[in-house]
Amino acid sequence: MDTPDLREPFQYLGQATNSAVTNSGTANNYNFQDGQHQHHHYAPAKAWTPPMMLPPRAQFFVGREDDLAWLLDQLQSDTGRTLALCGPGGMGKTALAAESLNRLIDQEDWLERFPGGIFYHSFYATPSLAIAFEQLALLFNEEVGADPYRAALRALSRRRTLLVFDGLEVLEDTQPLRQIGGKHIIILLSRRQSDAPDVTHRRTLELLSPQQGRDLLQQLAGPRATDQHSVERLVTHIGGFPLALQLIGSYLSSRQEDVAVYLQRFEQTGLPSLHHGDHQNQSVQRVLHYTYASLTPREQQLFILLGLLAPAPFPLELIAGIVDDDALSLQEMLGSLVNLSLLRRPGENYEVSHPLVHTYASMLRQTKMETRTTFPWWQRVLSWPRKKDVLSGFVMDWQDRLMAILIAHFAQSDPYDRVSLPLWQPHVLPLLSTEHLSTDQLLRTARLFTTVGFAVFTQGKYAEAEPLCKRALAIREEHLGARHPATANSLNNLAALYRAQGKYADAEPLYKRALAIREEQLGARHPATANSLNNLAALYNAQGKYADAEPLYKRALAIREEHLGARHPATATSLNNLAELYRAQGKYADAEPLYRRALAIHEEQLGARHPDTASILNNLALFYAEQGKYEEAEPLYKRALAIHEEQLGGNHPATASILNNLASLYRAQGEHAEAEPLYRRALAIHEEHLGARHPDTALSLNNLAALYRAQGKYADAEPLYKRALAIYEVHLGARHPDTANSLNNLAAFYHNQGKYAEAEPLYKRALAIREEQLGGNHPATASILNNLASLYRAQGEHAEAEPLYKRALAIYEEQLGARHPATATSLNNLAELYHNQGKYGEAEPLYKRALAIIVQRLGESHPDTQTIAANYAALLEAMKSDEK
Repeated sequence: MDTPDLREPFQYLGQATNSAVTNSGTANNYNFQDGQHQHHHYAPAKAWTPPMMLPPRAQFFVGREDDLAWLLDQLQSDTGRTLALCGPGGMGKTALAAESLNRLIDQEDWLERFPGGIFYHSFYATPSLAIAFEQLALLFNEEVGADPYRAALRALSRRRTLLVFDGLEVLEDTQPLRQIGGKHIIILLSRRQSDAPDVTHRRTLELLSPQQGRDLLQQLAGPRATDQHSVERLVTHIGGFPLALQLIGSYLSSRQEDVAVYLQRFEQTGLPSLHHGDHQNQSVQRVLHYTYASLTPREQQLFILLGLLAPAPFPLELIAGIVDDDALSLQEMLGSLVNLSLLRRPGENYEVSHPLVHTYASMLRQTKMETRTTFPWWQRVLSWPRKKDVLSGFVMDWQDRLMAILIAHFAQSDPYDRVSLPLWQPHVLPLLSTEHLSTDQLLRTARLFTTVGFAVFTQGKYAEAEPLCKRALAIREEHLGARHPATANSLNNLAALYRAQGKYADAEPLYKRALAIREEQLGARHPATANSLNNLAALYNAQGKYADAEPLYKRALAIREEHLGARHPATATSLNNLAELYRAQGKYADAEPLYRRALAIHEEQLGARHPDTASILNNLALFYAEQGKYEEAEPLYKRALAIHEEQLGGNHPATASILNNLASLYRAQGEHAEAEPLYRRALAIHEEHLGARHPDTALSLNNLAALYRAQGKYADAEPLYKRALAIYEVHLGARHPDTANSLNNLAAFYHNQGKYAEAEPLYKRALAIREEQLGGNHPATASILNNLASLYRAQGEHAEAEPLYKRALAIYEEQLGARHPATATSLNNLAELYHNQGKYGEAEPLYKRALAIIVQRLGESHPDTQTIAANYAALLEAMKSDEK
């Protein structure tokens, strides 16, 4: 899996600076194995508007006048409060909340009282506080990061919002919901009274009165419930439970059955009337059984299939891929379930009508999977004649088909698609804890978890990716063994996830373990072993451990050349990766032939218009741009861009990477008018496909800000720098290396304007992060040392600047070599310090050495060469004046 590489965005060299550049190379640094995807394109996201998220409204709302009046009165309050609606399942808590909210929005001033709108979340569909808080934060365009609860509080601090949380009883700890507080009104719906904040703000729903129950049933059943005596007796038996009455009314209306016939069968069972309390679930189950028994065998199977899914919306194509029925028959069966109030269809998708209905379907599914020889209580005691049982054996088959359709969908879907993923992903999650799976099915779910993990990883949802990757690893360790090659794949993927978050210490042992397995099981010369070598080398490369990375890259290259051939695309990948390592060290003469050989292989084997060919073109262009060879770089970038636009589309994130790089090339040449529209287009693509809070979006914000800074548009640049920093801090963490890059950029922004007091703490914080995360001897650490020293030099604090410049120089010489351009930069800066102090004798040899290096490595026409030459000439002039 290829991801952009945030390079060093700013370093002082007199007046020269280095820009943030994206590298979309073909190095499989992350290499999420098992996953495949194609690319699709979607419309841009709309501007933020206050949400109006309402739970489904009941077709008929009968009774509850006192409860409704109480709730509407509470909603009129100008002060914040937390309310609770409590009662057993099926009592109408959600219907009461929905009715009150619909009446609220009919009032002209509702949005003035709740400018943050209405947010609704059901824990039945996603039983996770973290996901609820994440969704809330994202709705308000707030970066989530590692602490969704804090992100939600930040989002809510801006506007007064009405929050509704349903199904609290599925959570173990609901205290965070009660602690939101502030100026908001929060409605909690739970079967547990203990979830209420206090008695004053709790409303416990009771049974409908007999009259209310009769009214509800007659409204739902219409002319099939005109027999008043039968209606009264049936309501007495049911006990006033709204859900049970809704199911009966829908049954009578849909099946065109008179209430007297329904009552007769009901009373023939011999069961006593059901009452409030422990019998409530039996009431709903009993009514559901009548409805279920009226279904055709195929409709019964379809209903049980719902128990395999999550209690969340699902698309028609998910079910169509599992059952054998034609499209028309399937839609007719689904329509039948909708008419019976087993399903609802608020839009294009379907959803189980109530959590208790989903529980019943799950119970039927579990019964079939356990292949019991006895029937559950409701089949033993009810005398309704059973149709021939045609259900045996199909549940396991359909569960297998469900896995197959999910695997096929995610294998073909675009991981950047933020519309499809939330619709399909919930139905993968039940498989994390599903029992009664065969070994083969478990191994297939491991593959599915890997693919879905890749998709959420791509969208920057690392917290959602981690349990999927961990579960895939656990399955393979248990069923294949700790030393199996597939286990190594999962170890590699989890390591890639950690590496993306900057958790290098967590990633390294996983990469090493994967490598050891492949060497032992597949052999030291196997191509999969080469993959592990490459990935571990990439981890070291990211940490600046070039000496550790190089032999691994070389060994991976040798394996691929031997086993796959010198012209294989994987060999080209190794050539590219080794070239990237040499480029990072300034070994341009070693890097260029590797890049060119990799490009030739891709053009020959994959074609001149293949996206991987474009990646090598991009890297070669970056190689030239870094040396100031802009004329060589521009046509390569343009060719790469044309390929991406043709093959992937003009709105794909990979296209955005090339746009960013081409814009940076123009910016480096001062062609700001050409750079700006490219930067803006790259930013728009990242925001649309990855989201406003993704690290790649932050990179685009940083680059556009750098352009504005170069133009002196400081008022335009500053909010972009700050927004980029906020994304990194929240999404990757306050101690991530990319956060340090962003801090460095903002510090440099203030530094340029002479705002030294604002710049210094940012430089110091960036330095602390790099020392902690990358080490005190890393080139990136040297960069911050250099910039902080330049800040002190600008203020005349020479004593503070000198040891920092010297330490930076020592790091560059040790890590990159005495002839690296960065070493020349460091020599120049230390020389300038001595120059400013009048220490011409100490400055001159440093300038000479810096100039010799930069001319040799970058050439006489490079801007950095010209800067150092100008600085040296100024020194010589000063020395002549001093002699006179």
